[in-house]
Amino acid sequence: MDDETPKTAMEFKRECRKYFYYLADIKNLMLDIRRVDHTMQGVHSLDFEKVKSSTKKNFRQSGIVKYIDINDELKRQLKEKEDKLLYIIDTIDRIEQPAFRPIIWMLYVQGFRIAEVADLYGMSKDYLSQLINEQIHNLFPSEKSSSEETN
Repeated sequence: MDDETPKTAMEFKRECRKYFYYLADIKNLMLDIRRVDHTMQGVHSLDFEKVKSSTKKNFRQSGIVKYIDINDELKRQLKEKEDKLLYIIDTIDRIEQPAFRPIIWMLYVQGFRIAEVADLYGMSKDYLSQLINEQIHNLFPSEKSSSEETN
């Protein structure tokens, strides 16, 4: 996820909103991988004499190779989605003040409204919003320094 890693607080917040979609995708990918693995169990060894004499296109279309390609692609997609989940969790774990971690989880991953969370903690929504934004922007120092330069 190196190239796609969110570089700003807004990108991070957007990524958090996709958390449960990533979980659903992971579940579906795991089911697809299980189906392909089950199908591959029914495919027997290749006849290498026929493989040598056939064209590369026909070889690519042969059962086992097709399933291996599908399986590899599904596993690549699975790893990508798992990396995104880990990035979200690791980023939230990097928040300096541990008390804000569940608040940020509720707001950006679970999708609670700021007013609901503020009521839970007995705070005004403006004050809580200010505190949360400080915590999030501390995670993205390059963004913070560029906004300070414009001020």
